[in-house]
Amino acid sequence: MTKQDAPWSKWSVLFKPFSPVVDQYALIMWKLFVTLPALIGLATAGHSQTVVTFAVTQPPQFQVDAGEDLAYLPGLTLQAAATGGTSTYGYLWSPAQYVDDPNSPSPVVQDLLASTTFTVQVTDLGLGCMLTDEVFVDFSVGIPSALDAALMLSPNPSGGLVRIQAPAAVEHVVIHSPKGALVMEYRSMPSRDLSMDVSPLPAGVYFLTIELVDGRRNTQRLCTTSAH
Repeated sequence: MTKQDAPWSKWSVLFKPFSPVVDQYALIMWKLFVTLPALIGLATAGHSQTVVTFAVTQPPQFQVDAGEDLAYLPGLTLQAAATGGTSTYGYLWSPAQYVDDPNSPSPVVQDLLASTTFTVQVTDLGLGCMLTDEVFVDFSVGIPSALDAALMLSPNPSGGLVRIQAPAAVEHVVIHSPKGALVMEYRSMPSRDLSMDVSPLPAGVYFLTIELVDGRRNTQRLCTTSAH
Protein backbone atom coordinates (compact mmCIF):
# COMPACT_ATOMS: atom_id res chain seq x y z
CA MET A 1 0.00 0.00 0.00
CA THR A 2 1.35 3.43 -0.95
CA LYS A 3 1.32 6.50 1.34
CA GLN A 4 -1.42 8.07 -0.82
CA ASP A 5 -3.61 4.97 -0.40
CA ALA A 6 -3.05 4.59 3.34
CA PRO A 7 -6.01 5.69 5.55
CA TRP A 8 -3.66 7.52 7.90
CA SER A 9 -2.10 9.55 5.04
CA LYS A 10 -4.31 12.55 5.96
CA TRP A 11 -2.49 12.79 9.28
CA SER A 12 0.91 12.88 7.57
CA VAL A 13 -0.15 15.52 5.06
CA LEU A 14 -0.93 17.96 7.85
CA PHE A 15 2.50 17.48 9.33
CA LYS A 16 4.49 16.76 6.14
CA PRO A 17 7.56 18.76 7.25
CA PHE A 18 8.00 16.33 10.15
CA SER A 19 7.71 13.17 8.10
CA PRO A 20 8.53 10.27 8.67
CA VAL A 21 7.96 10.78 12.42
CA VAL A 22 4.46 12.10 11.90
CA ASP A 23 3.73 9.38 9.44
CA GLN A 24 4.48 6.77 12.10
CA TYR A 25 2.39 8.67 14.64
CA ALA A 26 -0.56 8.75 12.23
CA LEU A 27 -0.29 5.02 11.74
CA ILE A 28 -0.44 4.43 15.52
CA MET A 29 -3.45 6.72 15.95
CA TRP A 30 -5.31 5.04 13.13
CA LYS A 31 -4.78 1.62 14.65
CA LEU A 32 -6.15 2.87 17.97
CA PHE A 33 -9.14 4.39 16.22
CA VAL A 34 -9.93 1.09 14.54
CA THR A 35 -9.27 -1.30 17.44
CA LEU A 36 -10.55 0.67 20.48
CA PRO A 37 -14.29 -0.01 19.90
CA ALA A 38 -13.52 -3.71 19.57
CA LEU A 39 -11.52 -3.69 22.80
CA ILE A 40 -14.38 -1.95 24.65
CA GLY A 41 -16.84 -4.52 23.31
CA LEU A 42 -14.65 -7.35 24.57
CA ALA A 43 -14.36 -5.74 28.00
CA THR A 44 -18.13 -5.41 28.46
CA ALA A 45 -19.16 -8.69 26.85
CA GLY A 46 -18.62 -10.69 30.03
CA HIS A 47 -20.94 -8.54 32.16
CA SER A 48 -24.63 -9.50 32.07
CA GLN A 49 -27.38 -6.98 32.92
CA THR A 50 -29.41 -7.60 36.10
CA VAL A 51 -33.12 -6.65 36.14
CA VAL A 52 -34.85 -6.30 39.52
CA THR A 53 -38.66 -6.63 39.60
CA PHE A 54 -40.74 -5.73 42.68
CA ALA A 55 -44.42 -5.16 43.48
CA VAL A 56 -45.98 -2.63 45.86
CA THR A 57 -49.05 -3.89 47.74
CA GLN A 58 -51.40 -1.29 49.23
CA PRO A 59 -53.82 -2.14 52.08
CA PRO A 60 -57.58 -2.02 51.35
CA GLN A 61 -59.22 1.40 51.56
CA PHE A 62 -59.86 2.52 55.15
CA GLN A 63 -63.59 3.09 55.82
CA VAL A 64 -65.78 3.83 58.85
CA ASP A 65 -69.55 3.48 59.31
CA ALA A 66 -71.49 4.40 62.48
CA GLY A 67 -74.69 2.83 61.16
CA GLU A 68 -78.22 4.08 60.60
CA ASP A 69 -79.99 6.55 62.90
CA LEU A 70 -81.48 4.96 66.01
CA ALA A 71 -84.47 5.39 68.33
CA TYR A 72 -83.48 5.44 71.98
CA LEU A 73 -84.37 2.53 74.24
CA PRO A 74 -82.76 1.64 77.59
CA GLY A 75 -79.57 -0.32 76.99
CA LEU A 76 -79.17 1.00 73.43
CA THR A 77 -75.78 0.07 71.96
CA LEU A 78 -73.96 2.11 69.33
CA GLN A 79 -71.88 0.25 66.76
CA ALA A 80 -68.93 1.54 64.72
CA ALA A 81 -67.79 -0.66 61.84
CA ALA A 82 -64.23 -0.07 60.58
CA THR A 83 -62.81 -1.90 57.56
CA GLY A 84 -59.67 -1.78 55.44
CA GLY A 85 -56.37 -0.20 56.34
CA THR A 86 -54.19 -2.26 58.65
CA SER A 87 -57.15 -3.67 60.64
CA THR A 88 -55.84 -2.24 63.92
CA TYR A 89 -58.10 0.57 65.10
CA GLY A 90 -58.61 3.00 67.96
CA TYR A 91 -62.07 4.44 68.78
CA LEU A 92 -63.27 7.66 70.39
CA TRP A 93 -66.98 8.50 70.79
CA SER A 94 -68.35 11.93 71.62
CA PRO A 95 -70.13 13.29 73.56
CA ALA A 96 -68.30 10.89 75.87
CA GLN A 97 -70.52 11.54 78.91
CA TYR A 98 -73.44 9.73 77.26
CA VAL A 99 -71.72 6.38 76.64
CA ASP A 100 -70.31 3.87 79.12
CA ASP A 101 -66.98 3.47 77.29
CA PRO A 102 -66.01 6.12 74.69
CA ASN A 103 -63.05 3.98 73.51
CA SER A 104 -65.19 0.96 72.66
CA PRO A 105 -66.43 0.23 69.11
CA SER A 106 -69.84 -0.63 70.65
CA PRO A 107 -70.57 1.50 73.74
CA VAL A 108 -73.89 1.55 75.60
CA VAL A 109 -75.79 4.84 75.64
CA GLN A 110 -76.40 6.19 79.16
CA ASP A 111 -77.81 9.26 80.94
CA LEU A 112 -79.38 10.50 77.70
CA LEU A 113 -82.17 13.05 78.19
CA ALA A 114 -82.54 14.49 74.68
CA SER A 115 -82.01 13.54 71.05
CA THR A 116 -78.28 13.55 70.37
CA THR A 117 -75.89 13.14 67.45
CA PHE A 118 -72.97 10.89 68.36
CA THR A 119 -69.65 11.13 66.50
CA VAL A 120 -67.11 8.32 66.38
CA GLN A 121 -63.49 9.00 65.44
CA VAL A 122 -61.64 5.90 64.29
CA THR A 123 -57.85 5.88 63.95
CA ASP A 124 -55.97 3.33 61.86
CA LEU A 125 -53.11 2.72 64.28
CA GLY A 126 -50.90 1.27 61.55
CA LEU A 127 -51.32 4.09 59.03
CA GLY A 128 -51.89 6.91 61.51
CA CYS A 129 -54.90 8.29 59.59
CA MET A 130 -58.33 9.11 61.06
CA LEU A 131 -61.92 9.00 59.82
CA THR A 132 -65.17 10.08 61.49
CA ASP A 133 -68.85 9.22 61.10
CA GLU A 134 -72.06 10.21 62.89
CA VAL A 135 -75.22 8.52 64.12
CA PHE A 136 -78.34 10.29 65.38
CA VAL A 137 -80.18 8.89 68.41
CA ASP A 138 -83.82 10.00 68.59
CA PHE A 139 -84.98 10.42 72.17
CA SER A 140 -88.67 10.91 71.27
CA VAL A 141 -90.09 7.96 73.21
CA GLY A 142 -93.78 7.11 73.51
CA ILE A 143 -96.53 5.09 71.86
CA PRO A 144 -97.16 6.27 68.31
CA SER A 145 -100.50 6.96 66.62
CA ALA A 146 -103.78 6.23 68.45
CA LEU A 147 -102.15 4.40 71.36
CA ASP A 148 -100.43 7.59 72.45
CA ALA A 149 -103.75 9.08 73.49
CA ALA A 150 -105.20 5.79 74.77
CA LEU A 151 -102.41 5.05 77.27
CA MET A 152 -102.21 7.09 80.46
CA LEU A 153 -99.40 7.27 83.01
CA SER A 154 -100.21 9.41 86.06
CA PRO A 155 -99.12 11.17 88.07
CA ASN A 156 -95.85 11.85 86.35
CA PRO A 157 -93.66 13.00 88.15
CA SER A 158 -94.51 10.79 91.11
CA GLY A 159 -93.01 9.98 94.49
CA GLY A 160 -95.34 7.06 95.24
CA LEU A 161 -97.99 5.21 93.25
CA VAL A 162 -98.12 5.51 89.46
CA ARG A 163 -101.35 4.53 87.73
CA ILE A 164 -101.19 2.90 84.30
CA GLN A 165 -104.33 2.82 82.11
CA ALA A 166 -104.10 1.11 78.72
CA PRO A 167 -106.45 0.26 75.83
CA ALA A 168 -105.56 -3.42 76.26
CA ALA A 169 -104.51 -5.48 79.24
CA VAL A 170 -100.98 -4.78 80.49
CA GLU A 171 -98.98 -7.98 80.84
CA HIS A 172 -95.53 -6.77 81.84
CA VAL A 173 -93.97 -3.51 83.09
CA VAL A 174 -90.25 -2.80 83.57
CA ILE A 175 -88.42 0.34 84.65
CA HIS A 176 -84.81 1.04 83.57
CA SER A 177 -82.31 3.63 84.73
CA PRO A 178 -80.80 6.02 82.15
CA LYS A 179 -77.79 3.67 82.02
CA GLY A 180 -80.02 0.78 81.01
CA ALA A 181 -80.04 -1.05 84.35
CA LEU A 182 -83.27 -2.81 85.33
CA VAL A 183 -84.44 -1.17 88.58
CA MET A 184 -88.04 -2.38 88.88
CA GLU A 185 -90.32 -4.98 87.30
CA TYR A 186 -94.05 -5.72 87.51
CA ARG A 187 -95.66 -8.94 86.30
CA SER A 188 -99.13 -9.99 87.46
CA MET A 189 -102.53 -10.87 86.09
CA PRO A 190 -103.11 -8.85 82.91
CA SER A 191 -105.11 -5.70 83.61
CA ARG A 192 -106.01 -2.54 81.74
CA ASP A 193 -105.75 -0.50 84.96
CA LEU A 194 -102.96 -1.06 87.45
CA SER A 195 -100.72 0.83 89.88
CA MET A 196 -97.02 0.61 90.71
CA ASP A 197 -95.24 1.95 93.75
CA VAL A 198 -92.12 3.83 92.63
CA SER A 199 -91.28 5.33 96.03
CA PRO A 200 -88.22 3.03 96.47
CA LEU A 201 -86.57 4.65 93.48
CA PRO A 202 -84.22 7.63 94.03
CA ALA A 203 -85.41 10.88 92.48
CA GLY A 204 -84.51 11.06 88.82
CA VAL A 205 -85.54 10.21 85.27
CA TYR A 206 -86.33 6.59 84.36
CA PHE A 207 -87.76 4.69 81.41
CA LEU A 208 -90.95 2.72 81.93
CA THR A 209 -91.69 0.06 79.30
CA ILE A 210 -95.19 -1.37 79.05
CA GLU A 211 -95.98 -4.62 77.22
CA LEU A 212 -99.60 -5.33 76.32
CA VAL A 213 -101.14 -8.79 75.90
CA ASP A 214 -101.53 -8.16 72.16
CA GLY A 215 -97.74 -7.77 71.81
CA ARG A 216 -97.56 -3.99 71.53
CA ARG A 217 -94.87 -2.24 73.55
CA ASN A 218 -94.28 1.31 74.64
CA THR A 219 -91.53 3.16 76.50
CA GLN A 220 -92.15 6.43 78.28
CA ARG A 221 -90.14 8.69 80.55
CA LEU A 222 -91.03 8.53 84.21
CA CYS A 223 -89.82 11.16 86.67
CA THR A 224 -89.65 10.23 90.34
CA THR A 225 -89.50 12.67 93.24
CA SER A 226 -88.79 10.25 96.06
CA ALA A 227 -86.22 11.36 98.63
CA HIS A 228 -84.68 7.87 98.88
